[in-house]
Amino acid sequence: MLWTVTKVRSTVEESVSKSVSEVLEKIDFTTYNGFIAEQVKSLTEGALRDDVAQKIQQSFNEIFIKKYDKIKLSEIFQKYRQWLCEETDEEEKYSLESFFVEMEDQAPQYSWINFRMSKERQERYSSHDDDYFSFTCHRGYKEPSNIGWISSVVFGNTSLDEALKINPNEFQAFIMNLVYNKTPVEIDVDSEDDIDCSFDVDI
Repeated sequence: MLWTVTKVRSTVEESVSKSVSEVLEKIDFTTYNGFIAEQVKSLTEGALRDDVAQKIQQSFNEIFIKKYDKIKLSEIFQKYRQWLCEETDEEEKYSLESFFVEMEDQAPQYSWINFRMSKERQERYSSHDDDYFSFTCHRGYKEPSNIGWISSVVFGNTSLDEALKINPNEFQAFIMNLVYNKTPVEIDVDSEDDIDCSFDVDI
């Protein structure tokens, strides 16, 4: 009798385990994140002011739900330029004419490139300098070698994980999305000359 009970229990456990595994295989990353997004929505609605709840939900969706199959490195700079132009007043745009971009790729034998950019160059940046953005773009190890990924992201002097805790802006949310979703990045920028760092004004 003991053998029979053990056998039945084993059979049931095996059947349940197999069924759960088959279900999980059908749930991709986006579907899982969609489920989490609904939980975030249900937790914030009613517990927080409507405007705060909506902002949290929007940030979560921008970071985790949207998914890019691939993005060009030049598109990251375009997104930064677009965001910076929206955040900078006209008088300052005319005064600066262009923003600061630096590309460190002095040793091409290495597998990464470092980028720094900001409204204007400074020796030191604080956490209040939202316009400062730095990151590393890694070259892929396999063909095609121009497909890589980004890491070591810093906003101001705030790391990516810390920035997530302090209500990221639109551009920061976009970058977080690329990092957390491990979005492939096509490296189509060879030098600083390939980057449009002008403000959207007529000089």
